[in-house]
Amino acid sequence: MTKPRLALIGTGGPIAGAASAASVSTDYKPASLSLAAVVDTVPELRQRYDIEVTQPMQLASYDVRPEHWCDLQAAVMQAVNNPDVVGIVVTHGTDTLEETATFLHLSVDSDKPIVVVGAMRPATAYSADGPANLLDACSVAACPGARGRGTLVVMNGRIHSGLWVGKRQPPGPGWTSPWPMPGWTKPPCAPLWPPERGALCMPVWAMPTRQRPTALSSSHCPRKACWWRVAPASSRAV
Repeated sequence: MTKPRLALIGTGGPIAGAASAASVSTDYKPASLSLAAVVDTVPELRQRYDIEVTQPMQLASYDVRPEHWCDLQAAVMQAVNNPDVVGIVVTHGTDTLEETATFLHLSVDSDKPIVVVGAMRPATAYSADGPANLLDACSVAACPGARGRGTLVVMNGRIHSGLWVGKRQPPGPGWTSPWPMPGWTKPPCAPLWPPERGALCMPVWAMPTRQRPTALSSSHCPRKACWWRVAPASSRAV
């Protein structure tokens, strides 16, 4: 039986991060390992899928700029235009993961699944979450039910819309949540995948309409200044 072919595109982030020891999970250097090295830590990936790995950049996500999005979009489109590829997975740091996912959702016009995935802990940690997240992301990218839904984000055993996902900080040490790890959701879009790995459940869901892409360059990525207004903040600051 022919294995599904997936294009894995690496950009860096904690999922490719390294710390001084396996017991260290907070003080680490992101984007230290290649995506090929990360893939090698999950032998099941190559057992399940025909993996094609590319690495257009190697950055911490707080260094990602609009010109990097355009380079990434070009790499994604190359995979989209390959008839042998059934799905695309992009590894990314979490600081700007939601912005990159939104950009891809609005700039790539394809029914092929595009899944953005990251990790909160470095690849070298005993408690690394990247391997499970990457395996889950590939499972979604290879799933026929993921076609035509735009860009998705897979984290912590859950699937989110790339257009609506957001990173959230828990209120404090006593905070409890249904997530295995805190932080990835944004209403009105609920997670799509139960945390049980194995049988993939992808219910029908009306995704927001995507824009048709144009020839993009960094000059087509306008910079906008945004103010977050929190009540009872005054509009005088603007």
